[in-house]
Amino acid sequence: DDEARELFAALCVFAGPFTVVSAQTVAQPDHPAAEAARVLALLADQHLLYVRPGNPTRYFFQEVVRQYAAHLLAERAQGVQRRHAEWAAAQLRSLASSEHDDTWSTRFDELAVEVRAALSRPLQVSALGEDFAEALVLRGRLEESQHRFEALAATSAVDAEDRVRLLRRAASAAAARLVGDENMRLLDEAAETAVAAADPHAAADALAWSVIFAVAHRGIMANPPERPEITRRLAEAQRLAVAGSTAEPTVATATAACLPPGHEEAMASSRRAADQAIAAGLPVTASAALDDVCSRQLAAGELAEALATVRERGVLMNPLPLSAATAYPFNDYLLMGCEVSLAAGE
Repeated sequence: DDEARELFAALCVFAGPFTVVSAQTVAQPDHPAAEAARVLALLADQHLLYVRPGNPTRYFFQEVVRQYAAHLLAERAQGVQRRHAEWAAAQLRSLASSEHDDTWSTRFDELAVEVRAALSRPLQVSALGEDFAEALVLRGRLEESQHRFEALAATSAVDAEDRVRLLRRAASAAAARLVGDENMRLLDEAAETAVAAADPHAAADALAWSVIFAVAHRGIMANPPERPEITRRLAEAQRLAVAGSTAEPTVATATAACLPPGHEEAMASSRRAADQAIAAGLPVTASAALDDVCSRQLAAGELAEALATVRERGVLMNPLPLSAATAYPFNDYLLMGCEVSLAAGE
C-alpha cells in the first residue's frame, strides 16, 4: 500500500542496519512505532529487507534494493535526509555521555556509518561534523578527525573566526597523530587566516604554538624548521601579541622555550609564563611552560624538583577532558611523567 511504499523509500537514507524506533523517527515521525514495526515486518516478508535478530531487532537493505528505494524517494529526499542527520546528531550526543569502553566503541562504529552518510550529503550539518570529528579522537581515529576538521574549515558556511578555530583543532589532531609537519602546516594556515581576518591575537597564538612545537617537539617532525625560521616566527608572534593580548601567555611560553640551555633567566622565564597562563585560564599553555621548566631541571640534575614540576602539570591537566585540543598535551605530559618518575626512583 502507499504507506508501506512511502516508508520503504524513506528508509534508503540509512547506510547500515536500523531499528524500528530509528526507522519511525527518521522515515515516518508522524506515525506510531507500532505501525512502523508492522510495515517493516511486511517488507521483510516480501524480501525487500533483511532481518538481523537481536535485542533490538535490526533491518537492512541489500544494496541494489536500497538504490531502488532511493530512486522512489526522489523529491522527498531532502526532508528525510535532514531528519536522518538530526537523528544521527542526537545519537552522537547520547553516546558522548556513555563510558568509553568496548561497548561504546562498538556502538560508535555502527553510528559512524550513518554519520558519514549524513555528512556526505549537501546539507548544512557543521555541528554534526564537529561533534563527529571530536568523537573520532576518543575512538582513536585521529587521521579522519584531522581531515574532518580541515574539510569543515574549507566550507563556505564558516566565517573567519570559525575557520581559525577548526584549523587549530585539525592541527591538534595532527599533533596527536605525531605528524608534526602537518601540525605546523595547519598552524601556519590558521595564522594566515587570522591575519587576513584582522585578528592579530589569534595569529600570534598560532605562531607561538608553532614555535613551541619547533623547539620542544621536533621529534614528531620529518622536516623541523631551522633556528632562523624559528626566530622569525617568534618575532612575528611577539609583534602581533600586544600587551594584554589573549595570546600573551603563549608567546611568553614560546619566548622562554627559545632561550638557550644554561641561560640564567630561562627557568624563571618559563615559570613566569606558566603563572601567567594559569591566571589567564590556559592550563594547556601552562603545562607547556612547565614542560620547559622540567626539561631544564633534568638537565641540571634536579630530579626531585623535576618530579614536583611534573606533578604540578598533573594538577593542571588531569581535570581536563580528552579532546582534539588535549590529546597531544596529555601524551606529552604522561610520557614525561613516567620518565621523570622512573629517573627519580618514584
